[in-house]
Amino acid sequence: MLNIVICEDDKIWLHSLTKIIQNIIEKNNLEAQIVLKSTNIEKVREFLKNNSANVFFLDIDFNAEKSGYALASEIRQSNVSAYIIFITAYLEYLMLAFKVQAFDFLPKPVTSEILEATLMNISENYINHKHLSSQPHKLNIKMGTSISSINTSDIVLIEKVASKTVIHLVNNDQKACRHPLEYLESKLPSNHYIRCHRAFIVNKKFIEEINTKENLIFLETGFSCPIGGKYKKNLLKHYSYI
Repeated sequence: MLNIVICEDDKIWLHSLTKIIQNIIEKNNLEAQIVLKSTNIEKVREFLKNNSANVFFLDIDFNAEKSGYALASEIRQSNVSAYIIFITAYLEYLMLAFKVQAFDFLPKPVTSEILEATLMNISENYINHKHLSSQPHKLNIKMGTSISSINTSDIVLIEKVASKTVIHLVNNDQKACRHPLEYLESKLPSNHYIRCHRAFIVNKKFIEEINTKENLIFLETGFSCPIGGKYKKNLLKHYSYI
């Protein structure tokens, strides 16, 4: 079940968002419900002490510097799989959305069509995640005369180096094979991994920052990799930048 919290400091916007989201839930028969709507982030904090939620529509500003971001940071620390969606007129806060791994960033005024697309994406992702979490995901690769089985959740980055493909893992280990990136990409769950360059595939959960000026992705593990022009539009779609 998707338990939705809406926190918006403008009462008119809060009422509008609540009404639109409720209509979308009913129209698409989504397994979802609004559990809290408020103009006060402190009420959200109090609510979460004794209740659970996994979808958060947040205004990142709240008339106080970065307070919406602070709330999002707290949510992310306690719930690594929460869906955080920023709805704001302050586009300069976009990079903050990456730091808390926001699912979406919607500039005001947001339309019902955009909200519906976002909720449908969340629902699909949630269903896929439940399916994926119910069974271990393995990637089998051929290494010389042997076959190695890797937990896909341990993969941070895959890169093409000359004639080899190098798989970087969370424990700083590496696996080298000769499988094309296209083959490995087809074997990975698309909701967790993304092609960002002709020579790179990244695990989205490790993305810390996307620098669109320098066309670089910085990962939590210290790795960085380039963004290819061919893949940039698709990459940024995941964060509603375009």
